[in-house]
Amino acid sequence: MKIKKAVVLAAGLGTRLLPATRSQPKEMLPVGRKPIIHYVLEEIRGVGISKVLLVTGKMKRAIEDYFEKDKPAPFYIRQGEKKGTAGALLPAEPFVENEPFVVAYGDSLIKDSSSPSLLERMADVYQQKKAAAVLAIEEVSPREIKKYGVVKIQNSKQGVFQIVDIIEKPKSGKAPSNLVSAARFIFEPIIFKMIHRIKPRQKELWLTDALRLLIKNGYPVYGVKLEPGEKRYDVGSFESYYKTFLELALSDKEFGKPLKIYIKNLLKGNATTNFSNYAN
Repeated sequence: MKIKKAVVLAAGLGTRLLPATRSQPKEMLPVGRKPIIHYVLEEIRGVGISKVLLVTGKMKRAIEDYFEKDKPAPFYIRQGEKKGTAGALLPAEPFVENEPFVVAYGDSLIKDSSSPSLLERMADVYQQKKAAAVLAIEEVSPREIKKYGVVKIQNSKQGVFQIVDIIEKPKSGKAPSNLVSAARFIFEPIIFKMIHRIKPRQKELWLTDALRLLIKNGYPVYGVKLEPGEKRYDVGSFESYYKTFLELALSDKEFGKPLKIYIKNLLKGNATTNFSNYAN
């Protein structure tokens, strides 16, 4: 993969996960045997990207301590006064220089069993289509649409399509599709020019608005849909965190099977406290 730089956005306050995030960043909450952000960096490094910038904020020192001994270690920068997803990306402009780069949300992990991987397929589309931006896209249920940036598409072929508009958290009945942005992007540096031009909404700058401006100015933007073997986990609320932890714990090679038996017995009201009883 020719793209050599990635930016991980990890500056959010995690208010929906209070009080758990009072003493540690949401990105450092454990999911199975690893913190959330560990999976994100594994995904990025797994496609050969070694230069990674983590955009952090207040109360995020634990992230720097965690990756301190990594070789190569990530770079770090603090988010400035401008908030929102686009505001978080702005400090990465000097790091990116004039190169294409990956962006990943630090509280969203992708369970990926596909080959080539999601990021590799996105990079192929970026190169083949000469795109200014490529988004990972997933299909969601109608009740979930209001939580995400929803895309309007055309020219769909084998999970790849051109994006002609994107709407942030549309009202019920106003969504152009049930396809939403899935927390992974590839951008040309032109995205920063768009971010500098957009206006804040509720005092925050959003990548959705920068992408809409990119499309409006004639730049090609494409989407790559997650395949059946891929799943995104958005660990931004207690509901999604519990589901993510449970699913990954059940896939643990050592404890997954006994945990499944334990849960079945727990639901029946006859589980024992000795977990080793369920091993083998």
